[in-house]
This record gives sequence, structure tokens and C-alpha cells, in this order.
Amino acid sequence: MKSPIRRLAPLMIIALFLVGVLNAARLSCAVSQETQRGAVTHVYDGDTIEVRGKGKVRLIGVDTLDGHNEEKMWEQARRLGLSPQSVKTWAQEATEFVRERVLHKEVRLEPGPEARGDYGRLLAYVSYASDGAKKNLNKLLLEKGLAVAYRKYEHPRRDQFVRLERAARKNREGLWQEASYR
Repeated sequence: MKSPIRRLAPLMIIALFLVGVLNAARLSCAVSQETQRGAVTHVYDGDTIEVRGKGKVRLIGVDTLDGHNEEKMWEQARRLGLSPQSVKTWAQEATEFVRERVLHKEVRLEPGPEARGDYGRLLAYVSYASDGAKKNLNKLLLEKGLAVAYRKYEHPRRDQFVRLERAARKNREGLWQEASYR
């Protein structure tokens, strides 16, 4: 008959292993919440960039129009009262806007409450320097009418982003020259 200590030894080893795994995961999350910096190496579209050493980064709280995914393009066209061609045009405008401001430049990434999204992309507010001032790319896309405030998920700046979108709609900025919610 095994002693009680010999029976508990495998359970204790498993428990210690799990504690180690949980601590490593906690440290990993803590590190990923820190502000990070890196150069933008690629612009996929208006709300997704590639940052050297960080991978794909999805801008938190904004949704630019999609000119590549047919299903999403048709959904956006229907929802915003636009033609599919207008969706493609505004998607290209947003992509070019982002490319002109941050491609091959250093950006500052400020992760939100969730470090990564559904597709494994880093979720962040993206800032860059321009004329000696710090600019927030997420906010600029909304102010210029090149993005819709993403309402599906909570984030610390959600209410502010919705207000920025409403102001752009009221002022008929960017895509709001011809779009309207349906």
C-alpha cells in the first residue's frame, strides 16, 4: 500500500506545473499591455498595419471600409447606403491616408483591455509624431470620415470615438458625404 505522500506527489507536481503556467501567462499579459514602439513595415488596409517586431496590428475602435472582402463590402454598402464601388473607393482612401502617415515611420502602440483580437492581431491605439505633435491615427480616421466607430466591443475610448464619428457625419466629412446609416 502506497503512503499518502507517494499518492499526493503526482498531484503536487501537476499543481506546481499549473501554477508556473498561470504565472507565465500572467507575466505575458502584463508585458503585452505596455506601450510599445516600432516601425510600420506594411499597411494592409485602413485599420490594419504591420509593425516590425510586433506583427499585425488592428487599430482599436475603428472600422474602415473593406474593398477586398466581397461579403463585408456588400454588407457595408447596404448598411451605409453606398454602392459597392463607393465602398471600394473609401476603403482605398482610408488605406492611402494611413500609408501616407505611418508607412516606414515609428509608431507608438497602446494596447487596450484585450491584447489580441480574434485573428491573433495585436489590438492597439496607434500614435505617431507629425510636425512635433503626437497624432492618434485611430481618432484621425474618425475625424476625417474615413472610418466608422466600432461599437461591437467595449474599449476605454469607445464613447469618444462614437462622438467623433457623429461629428464627422454631421460635417459630412469623408465617406459621410454620401453615406448614411440604415
